[in-house]
Amino acid sequence: MFEYVIAAFFIVLIIIFVMFMLGSYQMSQLELEKQKFSEQKAEQLLKRVVSSPLVAKEDGVLDDSKLIAALGLCDDMEQFFGKNWYAVIIILDSSGKTVRCQQGEYSTDCNYWVICADNLEARISKEKASGAGEEYAYTVPVNVARKMGWVTRRGTATRAEPALIEVWTYD
Repeated sequence: MFEYVIAAFFIVLIIIFVMFMLGSYQMSQLELEKQKFSEQKAEQLLKRVVSSPLVAKEDGVLDDSKLIAALGLCDDMEQFFGKNWYAVIIILDSSGKTVRCQQGEYSTDCNYWVICADNLEARISKEKASGAGEEYAYTVPVNVARKMGWVTRRGTATRAEPALIEVWTYD
């Protein structure tokens, strides 16, 4: 009789262990699906930003004057692209120094745009303190069409400069 009690105890213990293992497996699968969804969201956002007429002259070629204008249109861009994202565009320059472009100030000297990152440092420190919010970023090479300032018969002269665009999404 005592053997049956011990056998029943071990069977119940094994059943509880199996239930615990299946539950933890299911939770890990849910976390992987959430991560996969967030990565897909970031990738789709990148594709939409690079081909958007709000910042692009053509697919994969960003317009620097549109980028300057986009610095002040974050609310409108969030309606178009969604919330919880920002973009960083950096022209690959051999000088190695970066000059951040400012809203309303067109200059061919600047080579670094940050779009929709208002109060970014405060948001990041707040999320890190609370332990919430993951960020996902994708980086692709693009060209930035820059107006050179002189006028030809076909219009204002432009040149395409190689750049990188990083689009970040966060929860």
